[in-house]
Amino acid sequence: MGRKREKTVTAPGGSAKEKALRLLALRQRTVNELREKLLDKGYPAPEVDNTISNLTERGYLNDELFTRGFIQSRIVDRRWGRIKIAFELGKKGVARETIESILNEFEDSLEVRGAKEALEKWAKKNNLKPPLKKDTLQRAMRHLMGRGFPFAVIQSALKDPLKDTMENPANNLADNPADNLDCPGEEE
Repeated sequence: MGRKREKTVTAPGGSAKEKALRLLALRQRTVNELREKLLDKGYPAPEVDNTISNLTERGYLNDELFTRGFIQSRIVDRRWGRIKIAFELGKKGVARETIESILNEFEDSLEVRGAKEALEKWAKKNNLKPPLKKDTLQRAMRHLMGRGFPFAVIQSALKDPLKDTMENPANNLADNPADNLDCPGEEE
């Protein structure tokens, strides 16, 4: 934001366009990521802006396509929730409106399935089997919250795998997520 870039000589490695194409050959990037990378390499701002404009016009650089691919890979492959995905895309410079509109295109069931898979993997790693005790249930909730899942998705993920057990602590979840976590030193 407030960085000074005083280099105006073409940076080593050719033109900004050549460098941008090499970077894009490695992986997709957002407009903001590519702009910052080129400026950090010492390319002058007017050359970077022309390069970005040219690559955008030719379809090599597209924040919407990047966002769709990023969301798909994070939901399916990494089992992230929409909160974490939106945060990470925001750090990459994607506009909030773009993030929200594309996230809304994805079905909620895909996110619930991701939360269930993340929960199953976590439970297996920790050698846990249903029914989960209250403290274990709270740990599971914190784990899913850390992965960026909204509370409603966490509730669904915790209820379904446990519904066949005699005592299902997930049925006792409060509507407010904070009410489910015991925080030492906090009194009502």
